[in-house]
Amino acid sequence: RILAALLRRWPNTPKVDLIATDGFLLPNAVLTREGLMEKKGFPESYDRVELSTFLADIKAGGRNVVAPVYSHLEYDIVPGEMIMVDRPDMLIVEGLNVLQTSRPPRDRIIPFVSDFFDFSVYLDADEAVIRTWYIERFRRLRDTAFRDPKSYFHRYATLDEAGTDAVASGLWERINLVNLRENILPTRPRARWQAGMRADPTLRQPDEVHSPRVVGAQVQRGRIRILKVKRMVEDGEIVELPGGVDAFEEQLVENDRVRAHQQQRLRARVE
Repeated sequence: RILAALLRRWPNTPKVDLIATDGFLLPNAVLTREGLMEKKGFPESYDRVELSTFLADIKAGGRNVVAPVYSHLEYDIVPGEMIMVDRPDMLIVEGLNVLQTSRPPRDRIIPFVSDFFDFSVYLDADEAVIRTWYIERFRRLRDTAFRDPKSYFHRYATLDEAGTDAVASGLWERINLVNLRENILPTRPRARWQAGMRADPTLRQPDEVHSPRVVGAQVQRGRIRILKVKRMVEDGEIVELPGGVDAFEEQLVENDRVRAHQQQRLRARVE
């Protein structure tokens, strides 16, 4: 969301849309029938044909291309609800599976999801960092979203601290860590740019492979320039920026100044 917001503030005010691959997960009913609920988030839990078709339509300049909507509250696809994407200048596709490949059939050529990308970024971190983030996030959700009776995880809302950590650790070890090691980490070399955070929080430069933990990608005149912008923490409550907030605001002001100057020149030309 931060990256999309930054891109929309460029002087030419591009149309930027964001799509998450969660919407292309198979419905819970299908996952349950196929015995894949414990594999949710693994490659086999996605409708990769539908995702590839969606991206192909976007790449071809299709109008009003629709994608399914996923509810994190209900932990399932929302029946009959769609998100519409209409010829954006840039589309950000976010998800665990976007760089994964599979063995193609011998009788035909099927594109990988990543074949549709002009630029790809892999957000990396040490396993210890991800595990800590996962458990702390689970604790916060227990005190917030899980309290909603509609939540798929409502049963965890009454857990104490020890029970919460035990459940979160079990889910991490049994599902998420396996997915990370078997399916996600192997895709890292396929990314055009890797942004990472080590257990040692020392930040590194982009050309050292692992750079600050997020990542903005600025696309201008067909070329891509990486902004040294760190990812906001979970849920967007805090943003850490190189040079501090003042420097970031100065850049936004400068962008607005350039935009106003361009609009003034355009008006003068028309008059």
